[in-house]
Amino acid sequence: MKGKKQQELKNEIWQICEILLLAKSSFNITKYLLHPNSLKHTEYINSSAYFKYSIIINWRTTVIELSKLFADNKDRDRFNLKHFIKKLKKDGHFGDIKIPDTIIADWEAILDKEVNAINNLILQRDKIYAHTDPAHKSVTNTVHIRKTDELIGVVEKVIKHIYLTVFDTGISFEPVGDPIQNLNYLLDILVNERETNLAPPMAFAKKHGLEDV
Repeated sequence: MKGKKQQELKNEIWQICEILLLAKSSFNITKYLLHPNSLKHTEYINSSAYFKYSIIINWRTTVIELSKLFADNKDRDRFNLKHFIKKLKKDGHFGDIKIPDTIIADWEAILDKEVNAINNLILQRDKIYAHTDPAHKSVTNTVHIRKTDELIGVVEKVIKHIYLTVFDTGISFEPVGDPIQNLNYLLDILVNERETNLAPPMAFAKKHGLEDV
């Protein structure tokens, strides 16, 4: 594959990657806020309305963006993975890449296996997050942390294989300017600030035997 078709493929992959990176960044924030790596961070997050709200907003973004990649509707979700894989088949738009039928069948089998998780994501998007459906309270999230990681991994696996096959190079899916590093730094500052502010009244309470009052 050369020239215009190769550039077209690269552009389409980049559109998929942009969706994936936004989903992954939002999911990583959600995951950290739900499962921080320190007790102090956990206590601060649990006492903060802002961070509780951030969990909801970042999970919402995760659901909406991943739905774009997994909903099997090329008119509504142009860059969905199922449609993209069809274009890689021998009789597809990018058929001259010559991805082996066995590999494509493998990818399709993985998507079929994840159909329940994918359907639940799309249900959340359509009934809760894209707009508020009257029956939205009956929708339960069944796509938990590990399953979301696995779905992200499916997209990464497909794109990595194509990049290596067509462009003879690797590709990184780590967001530039890791938001988790910044989140850790911000929480450290907030925790330290709270401890500093609480130190004088705590010392006064201890001095006067008021700690258990």
